[in-house]
Amino acid sequence: VFVATGMTVQLTGGAFATGPASSIQGGGPVIMKTGTTLNISTAQPLAITGGTFVQTGGTIYGIGAMNIASGGAFNWFAGTIALTNPAAITIQSGGVMNLEGGTAPKTFQQGRLINHGTLNWNDDNSISGLHAGDNTVFDNFGKMNIQCDSYFDDVSTTLHPAFTNEDGGVLTKSASSGTSSIGFMVI
Repeated sequence: VFVATGMTVQLTGGAFATGPASSIQGGGPVIMKTGTTLNISTAQPLAITGGTFVQTGGTIYGIGAMNIASGGAFNWFAGTIALTNPAAITIQSGGVMNLEGGTAPKTFQQGRLINHGTLNWNDDNSISGLHAGDNTVFDNFGKMNIQCDSYFDDVSTTLHPAFTNEDGGVLTKSASSGTSSIGFMVI
């Protein structure tokens, strides 16, 4: 999908699915709202290449993955990510993922988030936060900026989530003087 600057594509309800070589590009955002499901149904990832994907609700699921390339952005305000791919989300160098919003929680049911770019945790609070389910792994090789007072918590039933700050990974807490917590294993 190419969305021109000044334009917006909204997924406002119903079921959507990606096909082979699906991508989000351009200067305008694709916004996924509550009541919407997005099935990433192929082994090829949904590539965010120079565009912005915004999830304000709904569920992203399937066997596929999301790849946030250089110049691409994924803004996650609320909703569920339930991708069964072990490498569910990859943020490439130059890519950005923003965990935001203080009105509703975000749930990452399973899979791995691999950060080689920038992961910003902004404008979140004790009402929302991020719930991590079974076998969820956050691997930080890039920059993770915590700029809020909120939490990641463990909602797993069998395999607990983990956060690993890999060699070269930088984890920074700034722009807020309160408490942020990662309520699962930090390696």
